[in-house]
Amino acid sequence: MLSIMTAVVVPAGWPEQVRPPGAPWWEDSAVGWLFDQCPPDYRMYAGLKRHPVVLARFAALHTEASIQAAERGISEAARACATFCRPSRSRVRSPCGSAKVLGCSRYVEGSA
Repeated sequence: MLSIMTAVVVPAGWPEQVRPPGAPWWEDSAVGWLFDQCPPDYRMYAGLKRHPVVLARFAALHTEASIQAAERGISEAARACATFCRPSRSRVRSPCGSAKVLGCSRYVEGSA
């Protein structure tokens, strides 16, 4: 008996928590992942569950705003600390350069 195995191919950068496109319940796993990228109270809105494209846009905007807020906070902290530290030590590296945050941003924007 010959068994045929089909390889599941997912787009590059596809989140591990989301089932592959076409798999049973993959849309539900994608919606769950998108909610995980947003503030918890977003889950209270049934409209976001019914309209995953709107949810994806909200997730993208939230991720964008989070990155901007982190960069601003780090920039302001670096300036405030500059008077206490030597210039070479006052440089703070932004956590927004981390793969996790940027990866999330690419996922929700659909550019991964």
